Amino acid sequence: MDFNNFGPPGIKFHPNDQEIIEFYVSNKNFNTHLLQPNLIPDVMNLYDFHPQQLTDQYSPMNENEWYFYYEKDSSFLSQNNKRSNREGKNGTWLGDPKKPILNHQNIEIGFKRSLEFVESDEKLTQWNMIEYHLLESNNIQQCNWMLCKIYKTKSKEIKTFTNEDKESNTKRQKLVQEEPTLESELNLYCNSFEDVEVGQESLPNSSTELKKDDEFETISAKFENLFRIN
Repeated sequence: MDFNNFGPPGIKFHPNDQEIIEFYVSNKNFNTHLLQPNLIPDVMNLYDFHPQQLTDQYSPMNENEWYFYYEKDSSFLSQNNKRSNREGKNGTWLGDPKKPILNHQNIEIGFKRSLEFVESDEKLTQWNMIEYHLLESNNIQQCNWMLCKIYKTKSKEIKTFTNEDKESNTKRQKLVQEEPTLESELNLYCNSFEDVEVGQESLPNSSTELKKDDEFETISAKFENLFRIN
């Protein structure tokens, strides 16, 4: 298997999450002259390809690892721009909730999302992808480019999606959309305890306490579901 010519023998292309965001994704959006030419290819309509078809056309960076740049456009967002559209001609990429990527100062600089490829006949494959996105709120300019790492696992059991799998994925996609809402609800709940003036001792109110307990249980249940879904 021929590998992409990254460096001298013995040097592998293996950047960590922070390096991918701060160098490869950031410079692709704002400073392309700092990137090594033709190291990571640009792919249009990436999600239209079966991963086997796509990876057959390019050399891997490492064994079973391919990297691609993809420019997000209007087709990347589904109805009402609420959810990313990753459905292609030969199957669908099913994603997990996004995970933040932090720098050395513990500041969020981007996020990643892991996905699995399911073929049109609802067969789960050995193909996986990790999307790397800049945190757009940190940048004044528009961040259209993201980096996609595609890899093939060696030991995953291939199975056909059951109705239970479909229901689980539906819940997972719904929770992906609700992530900002859950964070806002938790912040609002926590801030509600800050209305006690300094120097005054508030009297306990059983009905208020019960209401807040119910609110906390509801929010907690949503977060538990977010991390329990397979």
